[in-house]
Amino acid sequence: MKKNGDNLKAGFVFSQKIQEKGFGLYKVEIEAVDESGNKMKKQWPEILVVH
Repeated sequence: MKKNGDNLKAGFVFSQKIQEKGFGLYKVEIEAVDESGNKMKKQWPEILVVH
């Protein structure tokens, strides 16, 4: 699997590797746009602990 981008040609599944910053508290937000211009944004209300 690629670090960033489309896993399979025309697979329409994308990934983005998050930079390693170590232990911390993070907010998560995902924003997506499809080929028709439909947009969505999802924000998680919880703060995530990453270690």
